[in-house]
Amino acid sequence: MISVSKAAELVDHVGDAVKSSETVVIRDRMIDAFNTISEDRQWIHGAGAAPRIVPANLLISLIPRLLQNCIEVSVFSRCLTVKYENIRFKSPVVAGDTVGLSVVVTDVRTRFDNTFVTATVTLFNVADEKELLIAEVTDCYEAP
Repeated sequence: MISVSKAAELVDHVGDAVKSSETVVIRDRMIDAFNTISEDRQWIHGAGAAPRIVPANLLISLIPRLLQNCIEVSVFSRCLTVKYENIRFKSPVVAGDTVGLSVVVTDVRTRFDNTFVTATVTLFNVADEKELLIAEVTDCYEAP
């Protein structure tokens, strides 16, 4: 984990790669809850599908949770995700898979009292380290 007091200090970690110590098992109940909320009716995400494919947006929703396990900033008033870009799905994920996240800090910019931190994130299958999703995420840390 990269741990800093203020977000601007992450400039010293550009290029650093870390993996989350937390992993997430994609369970059927998680997919069911997501499908209910999103009203996703694609049959490949349904309980009867074999194998049951995890909805792509469910994978995206796991990024903030796992990212907080990789980068810790202790002093800020609030943090907002301001951009996801270049999202690429590399391999399907099925119910029962365990996923983790690796992160490389790629850019840190401060403008006024806000620090924008961009990172390349990769969701991977813990069983075989296969890349599942790659994206660039930019978070804005507001100073207290």
